[in-house]
Amino acid sequence: MFLEQALLNAQPRAAEKQLWIEIVAPDTPLLAYADPEKLRRILLNLVSNAVKFTEQGGITLQAQAAPEAGRRVDVVQRR
Repeated sequence: MFLEQALLNAQPRAAEKQLWIEIVAPDTPLLAYADPEKLRRILLNLVSNAVKFTEQGGITLQAQAAPEAGRRVDVVQRR
């Protein structure tokens, strides 16, 4: 849900720059204990910065369960 919202918010700017954005996540939802508004703002900031600094290609938002860290979200530039 949070990744999809970040993607939807960044999509217009990405489209202007002809960038693609994808989400790679497990089929089952990842649960996390966090302040929802702060998590939403953090993800939007990360994705917005990725769009801002990516000149070509695209961006992958990758979410996974990380045994040593609980949950992990990577925002990766792809060429």
